[in-house]
Amino acid sequence: MPKTKPPILYIHGFRGSPAGNAEIVAILRKNFEVYSPKIPPTGARNKLETYDADSYAKFIADYIQEHKLRRPVLVGHSMGSIIAAATAERYPNLINKKLILVSPITSKVPKPIALLQPTIVFLPKRLISYVTTRFLFVPRQRTLFKKALALTNKSASSFTSRRDLRKSASFASKYSLNDFDLKQDLLLIAGEKDRLTSEETNKEFAQSHFAKLRLIDDSGHLINYERPTVVAKLIEDFIK
Repeated sequence: MPKTKPPILYIHGFRGSPAGNAEIVAILRKNFEVYSPKIPPTGARNKLETYDADSYAKFIADYIQEHKLRRPVLVGHSMGSIIAAATAERYPNLINKKLILVSPITSKVPKPIALLQPTIVFLPKRLISYVTTRFLFVPRQRTLFKKALALTNKSASSFTSRRDLRKSASFASKYSLNDFDLKQDLLLIAGEKDRLTSEETNKEFAQSHFAKLRLIDDSGHLINYERPTVVAKLIEDFIK
């Protein structure tokens, strides 16, 4: 099937990698050009001088220009939704007027978690992966949980350094989507049982930004693993 425009640029979340969104990307590639870069600090030499909104937005803008992408639709998952929002605010002329945020961070991480988050990088990687994946995962199917955990462990082996991971964790805790002035046509895709952002805050954000909100039943924050087919269909329908 021939590729259609515009291209899609899929931005993964904290402690993630492109592998975590592989099922969604594979479906989308039947009809679209899809780019799924490793986001710092994922990747052996993939690091930023500073881990803040300006630097992440510039990283995405540079990627768009280096790959000569013509106004791609940004899709950001979790922390990737913050990065996508920062890019949309700072480089609106480089991207499509449609912006898609999956498991969006519509409220800041609770303060106790925000204070603890940068310190968890000093714990064993496999322990962190297990605890965080179990907390964010809703479905009880063992095969899905094991797959998500295996991919999370694989991602954890490719971080540039614990120092960079700690800085990225601080970035993820500092911002929510409310910190950005978004002018794009927005689609929010969220799990109904997301433990990081509530249904209420997602609805409030959607209402205040005239955004479309699609809640997926019996799903949590990791809807990229839990309901990839549903997420891909919602993305396709919104772009078309």
